[in-house]
Amino acid sequence: MKRWFFTLLFFLTLINAALADDIRVYAKAVKFAPFQTEDVMLTSITWLSSTDDRFGGFSALLKSKDGFISVTDKGQIARFNPTFQKVTLAPLREKNDDPLKGKSRSDAESLAQGPDGLVWVAFERDHRIVPYNPAGYVMGKKRHLPKDISVLSKNSGLEAIETLQDGRLVLLGEGKNKDDKIPMWVQGKKKGWKKYSLPKEDDFRATGLARLPDGDDLLLLERFYKPAQGVRSRITLLDAYTGKRGRRVAEISSPTPVDNFEGISAHKNEAGEIVITLISDDNFSILQRTLIMTLVMKKAPLN
Repeated sequence: MKRWFFTLLFFLTLINAALADDIRVYAKAVKFAPFQTEDVMLTSITWLSSTDDRFGGFSALLKSKDGFISVTDKGQIARFNPTFQKVTLAPLREKNDDPLKGKSRSDAESLAQGPDGLVWVAFERDHRIVPYNPAGYVMGKKRHLPKDISVLSKNSGLEAIETLQDGRLVLLGEGKNKDDKIPMWVQGKKKGWKKYSLPKEDDFRATGLARLPDGDDLLLLERFYKPAQGVRSRITLLDAYTGKRGRRVAEISSPTPVDNFEGISAHKNEAGEIVITLISDDNFSILQRTLIMTLVMKKAPLN
């Protein structure tokens, strides 16, 4: 049965890929001063742009076998090659294969990949987590959410998701501005969810999660923004089993080029190094940029 499922998933991906659009991307290296912490070293920053009006609004990032996958605020799924210089865009779809329509249905905010290869996409406004193939077609039943997720506001809902090695989901809510806690849920091994409350620190708000290779250690990406103070990003270790922050890995701010980083992924390169990749959400604004930032971990993480 499992072999049949993966065979079907493979052929559907090939067929549906023909319905997606390859668009031209302009990639420009961004200069930066040397930046490193005890844990990571900044190795590259790239500014991506395109004349296609669907390009932008990237709110999540996932490392795939042949590159990277992202989703946008306008209901598109993007498949990048490893260097981010080529991208294929396709609409995320309803269960009946119609493209998602309207902001309330198409505001994709985060994604994660399970052991079966399916891509779980979390949506804001109409809170839900739906399994897709990489071409944007629904491939199963949506995941049952914790009951108290319904109290999240429409535009401050499911901000980040990730899978553990066994396929269980970890969810983070953005929370309201006045809240001093970030809601976190971890799926139980049998049923139900365990809820934690993660204290906010220094007015930073959660934007992304990534699981480190070879374990269940998580990286939490957070963003700070105030008009008079600008934008900053912070990466911290997070324990999925206790809901507690670990060591701060990096805080990125001016003069290092920084934007609205919302997506984070982690993978091992051919040299065995752990590579952290960030993508920024430009909100489809001419005042912002889609930046790809790459950092290399200098040692194995220790909480």
